[in-house]
Amino acid sequence: MSRKKVSISELNLTSIGGRVSYVRLTKGLNQEDFGKKIGISKGNISSFENHKYEPSYRVLVQIIEQYKVDPNWLLTGKSEKHIEGQADGEEGMEQPLNLELDVDLLADIIESVDIVLEKEKIELPLNKKARFIALQYELCTETGKGITSDKIKRHLKLVA
Repeated sequence: MSRKKVSISELNLTSIGGRVSYVRLTKGLNQEDFGKKIGISKGNISSFENHKYEPSYRVLVQIIEQYKVDPNWLLTGKSEKHIEGQADGEEGMEQPLNLELDVDLLADIIESVDIVLEKEKIELPLNKKARFIALQYELCTETGKGITSDKIKRHLKLVA
């Protein structure tokens, strides 16, 4: 049985899985090679792309770091699709963004959000959680202030 190949223009970019596919395809990688580069199996890549489950935030950070993808776009689909090394003139692409990502800050935010959600017994849909994390990262980088559990708790009460 042959599998239909999906072109970039056919991807549904409203999901994280679709955006992961987009990054992989713009780099010309098959699922196995893409998975090796970010440290996960071909099966996991397939599961993300087929919407069986969402990638962990650690995997998303790997994709952001490895491919210089705008975290806001990858997590939420908002903003431009900036991927380093993208050829000029490709459909839907802008010039690459010189993205400086504070991976440690992003990891701290993810961990803090998970702790507060568990402690307060708050459940957020994955897409809302991703947008919340992206917003917290943006607030921290714009204000230059760190993240605290109290701040996360206050902000979560506004969105939950």
